[in-house]
Amino acid sequence: MSDDYFLDRSLRQSHAIAFDGVTQVYGPFDFQIYDILDVEISVRQLGSVLWMRDTAVKVDKGSADPDFFTITFDVARPATHEFRVRGKRLHERSVALAKGQVLKLDELSREHQKIGIVLQEVRRDLDASEGAIPDQLALAKKFVTDAAEHAGSANAAATLAASEADRSTLERQRSETLYANMDAYRAAFENRNFLRDLGSVYEEPDKVTDLGDVY
Repeated sequence: MSDDYFLDRSLRQSHAIAFDGVTQVYGPFDFQIYDILDVEISVRQLGSVLWMRDTAVKVDKGSADPDFFTITFDVARPATHEFRVRGKRLHERSVALAKGQVLKLDELSREHQKIGIVLQEVRRDLDASEGAIPDQLALAKKFVTDAAEHAGSANAAATLAASEADRSTLERQRSETLYANMDAYRAAFENRNFLRDLGSVYEEPDKVTDLGDVY
């Protein structure tokens, strides 16, 4: 008996593919899907280790189940970036496997294939997570180091700004004190002249011709 639902060994993902700055449509890829929701597209800058999921992508598949598919980006991505395509199926079973006392072998075979697809993707992700742990730790350490350096720079800048503010405050206070002293000196000098002139009124009244000279 023939079976249309054999499943080849596969990690169900593409290699990293560089954008050319022009092309928007890519595929078909070398693994099949049952649903357009079973695909995840991620992008990253060339040389980066972090992939970011890109949701502005349309997936088109053939009419068969499963079938090959293509993807279309909303706009051409720059040639400084690359992408990868991965199968990522969330398993479900929406059909009956038996009709009365009869087992529907075709549907059973399809369900076994879907389960196998999910198992392949789980195996891929487990292997990737084991290899990614050292890289993630190194990246986390770098983030912490960079954050500490940034905090140190920010603290130094804040200290300098506070010092500048204190110096500005001291200069303003010194200037205000200086002007206040000058006003006091001027007032004292004017009072001294007034008292001296006022004394001359009593001592030599004949020499004062106009009280406006005194007051």
